Amino acid sequence: MRPAPFLSRLLLLGGAGALCLAGWSSLFVRQAGIARSQPSPPVTADAAARQSRDDLMAKGRDLLEASDFTGAIAALDRVLEISPADAEALALQVRAFRSRRRYGPARAAAGRILERFPQSPLAHLLIASIAVQEGDTVGARRALTRALELDTSSALPAAQLASLDLMEGRVDDARRRATQSLALDPAGTTALRTLLMLTRSVPGLIALSSRLLASNPEDELTRSWLEVLGRTHAPEVNYLAPVDGEVVVVCEREADGRLFARADAHPMKGLRFLIDTGASGLVLSEKRARGMGMRLSEFSWSAGVGGTQRHSHPILLPRLEMGGLRAREILATAADLPDGIDGIINPLIFVPAGSGLTLEVRASESSLVVARGRLHPASTDRRRPDGWITVPFLADTHRVIFRVVLAGAPGMALLDTGAAADIVDRSVLLRVPGVSMSHERAADQMLIGFGGP
Repeated sequence: MRPAPFLSRLLLLGGAGALCLAGWSSLFVRQAGIARSQPSPPVTADAAARQSRDDLMAKGRDLLEASDFTGAIAALDRVLEISPADAEALALQVRAFRSRRRYGPARAAAGRILERFPQSPLAHLLIASIAVQEGDTVGARRALTRALELDTSSALPAAQLASLDLMEGRVDDARRRATQSLALDPAGTTALRTLLMLTRSVPGLIALSSRLLASNPEDELTRSWLEVLGRTHAPEVNYLAPVDGEVVVVCEREADGRLFARADAHPMKGLRFLIDTGASGLVLSEKRARGMGMRLSEFSWSAGVGGTQRHSHPILLPRLEMGGLRAREILATAADLPDGIDGIINPLIFVPAGSGLTLEVRASESSLVVARGRLHPASTDRRRPDGWITVPFLADTHRVIFRVVLAGAPGMALLDTGAAADIVDRSVLLRVPGVSMSHERAADQMLIGFGGP
């Protein structure tokens, strides 16, 4: 199935930054702690009822971790029958409703916490997490700012604001807020990950990664990156050669519409890279990496081509040249890729936040264009006489994410030039009238969510 030809040219501004959205999933672990710190709502004097509440809470948490959101909601409903203002149960219900994209009930649950604890930041943190999933960054920023006003000693709102800043390309603000958050909580993983995305010096990356590993000793991926960084003699990573004017990269088009570009990675030449805006950066095939003499560290699981799951090894690619684009010491991964694909590259790595560069995908001409100083359409003027339509987007580790409405519900969509077909989340697909499970062509692992946990 070929992707719908909904555009012939795509211009991506190089002003957006990057955000690890996993930070929003971990938010609820911290939120539960906030909930428990509130004055305990009266449950009942009956010890049996209290034990029943605790048992149901444990069941709800287990079901939530097992992604049985319907079962979790039911168990937490029974907790709320016993204790209608139980902040911990309500916070977990927000997560369950949010995961099912039931934003109305999620906001209602957060509102009940706000009504019971008006001076607590918890409800505002929950509202912000819902807003981010809906793509409402204005609402998310407002809620996080209010949470920070209510508790200036809390590191979590500042850390999430830093992530949001980076998501919108506000690099200086992201760095400042992440530093502020770490001053309050030196082991805060969200702020540490934000600073990792903003750091290029090898000593700085080693220091931040060491702190991140100390916060979570079971994080094998961070441990592997430390091993890779510890072996390099380069002072910094992700060096990009300056671009003056315009650089055109000629691509090859497959029958399914996907674009490929030839690149040199010393000592190998003419490697075939899939142009994939859905990738988090650069991936080199294990075969090519071993052919370059690279020592591959322990692997971690990551997304592969078409949404499948593959293992990947952190690597540092010494040199890459694609057309007139050149880079050195690139943070990348090696993975077992399909035959005929030497690597996968998200071309947005060549237009980082604050660079003043733009990336234009000329699908009809099978080419990429990186340019400096190009005039961009104003965000307030969505339709331009020259045919351009401006669509604001956010960035998740180089990936382009934008707000959409699917089956009447708000959500987030990933712009993925590496996919040969449009992919829609199962829960959204089944809300469309006339669509049933029998109409789905793709397997479970091919259905990628638009903003899930």
